[in-house]
Amino acid sequence: MADPAVVHEIITAADVAGIPPLLLLALGVAESNLDPHSERWANRTRDAQTAIAEEAMLSLQKIVDEIVASGSADVSFGFAHIAWRWSGAFTGWAVRDIMAFREKSFDVAYQAPVAAARIKGHWDGDDSDAGLMRALLKYNWPAGNGKAKSPAVRLNYERGLREAKQIMAAFRTRGEQEVSTMAYDPTLRQWELRYRAIKPDLAFWPGSGITQWWMAATKAFFADEGPDPGFPISGNSSSPEEEFEWQGIAYVGVVFSNAGLIEHRDGVTSPAGADKSGWPLP
Repeated sequence: MADPAVVHEIITAADVAGIPPLLLLALGVAESNLDPHSERWANRTRDAQTAIAEEAMLSLQKIVDEIVASGSADVSFGFAHIAWRWSGAFTGWAVRDIMAFREKSFDVAYQAPVAAARIKGHWDGDDSDAGLMRALLKYNWPAGNGKAKSPAVRLNYERGLREAKQIMAAFRTRGEQEVSTMAYDPTLRQWELRYRAIKPDLAFWPGSGITQWWMAATKAFFADEGPDPGFPISGNSSSPEEEFEWQGIAYVGVVFSNAGLIEHRDGVTSPAGADKSGWPLP
């Protein structure tokens, strides 16, 4: 099963870049099966990994020199397998620089926006399967102008697109809005409950899934600094009683908040008589 945190970072980066999330997800599936720590050292990957595990940097440098001498530049890292030579950060083949790039590339939050920007340059705006495949194949082989370098490459990217659709479908299915209700709790800080409650048209991106709201018994838990002030919060409640409704999006077992606590706005006091002066907000 795909790591929900990895998938969320990829979807976030795609949204920010203005490309179909399916495109970036398919790229990750084809390149690494969404493994953030995937790496390739041409045909010497096992040797390189052994040298790294043994902290034998001189041996690793020799391996790199032999790779370069063979005419290959296929040293790449991360879920999108961005090649060091074509990364935009290339400074030469010194192991010290390669290892620094490797460490950064293993961070999906770093690599996802880079990969999104890169594949966006190969996408012509066609979000059909054929259009996405062209972008994927250009990413793999820019000189091919959308053609596969080999039948095996095409099959791999077709697999990536197919499996990415399955992952997206799972997210969409489990990402249906789930609603629970809980009794009004006067101990909760009011700004947390009132924030933008009557301005449902204002929506702010909540971040990279770091801000999460969890249900615990009948009260919500907030971090000391409060939730990220960026949630599309509806001002309407379907409950006929004086309750708060909690809404969230569940992505394969991880709850990412894209909605928040909303207050039923009929009346100005709760059944418990807790003060809600100032409602509704101007």
